[in-house]
Amino acid sequence: MEENKQPILSESYYKGLEQQKNELNKQAQMLLAQEGQGGEPVEQAPPKKKTKQDHIEDAIKRGVQVYHWIKIPEDHLETLKMKKLRERENGETMTIIYLKILLLSLKWNGYIYYEGVGDSIEEEIASLIGEDKELVEKTILFMIEYSLLTVCNEKEAVFAEEFKTNTGKDSDKERQRISRAKKENAKRGIFA
Repeated sequence: MEENKQPILSESYYKGLEQQKNELNKQAQMLLAQEGQGGEPVEQAPPKKKTKQDHIEDAIKRGVQVYHWIKIPEDHLETLKMKKLRERENGETMTIIYLKILLLSLKWNGYIYYEGVGDSIEEEIASLIGEDKELVEKTILFMIEYSLLTVCNEKEAVFAEEFKTNTGKDSDKERQRISRAKKENAKRGIFA
């Protein structure tokens, strides 16, 4: 005998349904209360359609990683700021540290938060990216000096300014297109 199998949905799906149900119950109670007081039923405006920025802000509030990659222009290392960084003592290593800091900021949508584990945010970043603390401090000071990094809440967090212009995420369609292309190339023996 075949059992009726239903698809298993994620816990977040059920939480979302529960929130919608609670919201509708609140609205119904409010309308009933207004009608009970002799008032006319109130029509509520349809909810405002969320913009992409609204969805990003909601995701950040929930602690969800929104961005997945950094796109660096081909001449990025030839910009004046990057040339200045590379000219310094240990400049090549500091450039790698700078890129690692940008990549680390992807996890928190451009921010890196001080968790209080190390003596300073610089020490925590150095531990997270596996680099020398002194070089990380020098790199962060350079980034702040040249407006590549902004300190927030008295060194409780830093924000990578280039995050705004150099990040993105692939849509489901784009990821699927890439996956299909990889499979097709593997069948043909290309990039296998």
